[in-house]
Amino acid sequence: IMAQVNEKELIFITAVTQNFDNRNIQSWLRNIIKNKILDLANIELPKRLHYWEKEKNLYARQVIIKKFEEKEHMGAMFIYKQIFLPPKIVVFPLELIDEIILHEMSHLKFMHHRKQFWEYFSFLLGRDAKLCKMKESVFFAKYDEMIEFLLK
Repeated sequence: IMAQVNEKELIFITAVTQNFDNRNIQSWLRNIIKNKILDLANIELPKRLHYWEKEKNLYARQVIIKKFEEKEHMGAMFIYKQIFLPPKIVVFPLELIDEIILHEMSHLKFMHHRKQFWEYFSFLLGRDAKLCKMKESVFFAKYDEMIEFLLK
């Protein structure tokens, strides 16, 4: 098996007869995929956050890419205006990534989830934020466990 890793994709070349039941091969593949997801997340997620900062004229002090202990967390914003994003979201569709980033950016103004927060989040999104059902997304439901497994 050979793996070619470039900026935006992984290419695996293997014989048709390759047996993937081998635990060493599985571990090797998982490590390559995990490292690629982490590398992409550390490049692409801050880039996307900075794009929205300029678009919305709303700035965080820092963006930190960090795996959360509780897998249901899709982001966090702390009082010091640091936005934390989990690396797994880099493989989500761009619309979901943007919802997560804009949600956390809304906390730069409102550190709660009361009415003012949802109104501001809706303003940043350009549509009713209460309609964002990221965790009900087919993508999220179908791939979240697999992505969590790869990032162990």
